[in-house]
Amino acid sequence: TLLSKAQILRPGGLSRDVWHWEQEGEGSIVRVSQVDATRILTACFLNEDFYDVIDIDSFGSDSRFIGSSLDAVKHDGLLYLTSTDGFSAGGHRPARSLAAYGAFVRAGLPSSNENGLRMLIGVAVREGAVRGLRVTPVFSLYSFHGPVFRTMLRVTRSSQWPHKEYGFIGYCHVHGQTSKVPWKELSGAVCTCCGLSKKGKPLSLSGPIWTGPLHDRDEVQSIADEAAARGWQGYSFDDESSQSSQNKARELRSKKNGPQRLEDVLQIMLGEADERLRPGFINMEHLGKHLLSYPPRDVLIAELRAKGFAASRSHLETKAFRTSATLQEVIAVCIGLGLKLRESSDVCKSILAP
Repeated sequence: TLLSKAQILRPGGLSRDVWHWEQEGEGSIVRVSQVDATRILTACFLNEDFYDVIDIDSFGSDSRFIGSSLDAVKHDGLLYLTSTDGFSAGGHRPARSLAAYGAFVRAGLPSSNENGLRMLIGVAVREGAVRGLRVTPVFSLYSFHGPVFRTMLRVTRSSQWPHKEYGFIGYCHVHGQTSKVPWKELSGAVCTCCGLSKKGKPLSLSGPIWTGPLHDRDEVQSIADEAAARGWQGYSFDDESSQSSQNKARELRSKKNGPQRLEDVLQIMLGEADERLRPGFINMEHLGKHLLSYPPRDVLIAELRAKGFAASRSHLETKAFRTSATLQEVIAVCIGLGLKLRESSDVCKSILAP
């Protein structure tokens, strides 16, 4: 989908297998084609026919169009990308993720759905850097059905690409800790949960992928303000005041990771846009492996913030949260709330000592 503020698409250019019609009264031309998207986007670039928004709604892990779409988008324009390859995001097809996204993703990681978004952002960031473009996410959205990974990207002309946010994510299978691993620290990527320094257990690395925030706070705030001004809220039913729509809303809320109200999603995204947050999320049920019981998610988030940590809900998992604290620090906060540690827990008890 190619959208321009001035027009939808100008006449001319490719002519094979093309249909177009003019919408009466508005003077805009819509052009529909079954020509390969790469050819269309390349022709737009050669004809200097650039667009404000390009939406690449591809199936699976087809990433061939990303480079040509970056060539056809205007500077300071928007590029909307899609992937539905949950197997690659989950680390079950690392050779495919390496071919499509230039990233080797490990299996068995708790935040595989988040890694799917980070792979998609990462390949666009790298392709943009080759072209002297700075590509950063406006917002990123995961939908469990499919699954579907979507990210809206801002494309600007700059030689200063966000290379510090393009690296590796390390996961410790012993302590359940996720952390960023810069390129220069790959040789020393070990778990330091117990203060073991370079003698710790080697981390399970995935990458290179995007390691920065999934959303831009200012951009998401602008979207939230615009949605509020237009009265956009709820689940987008035609008539949410009707009894059938209210029943449907209750049904959706009862489903695990089901659709959420627009205003709730935007508020979660604002929280997730905090640059201090570690990559990945912590599932509340995972805390149950270390604690005899765990507190309500929102209570724990509030207590983490009170202790000076960044913390937020996650739009990827309803029973999860994101934080700048390590897992050891999270458990220490839980114990401070009066909860008990399991004897079988492999958490570093020395860290929890007062």
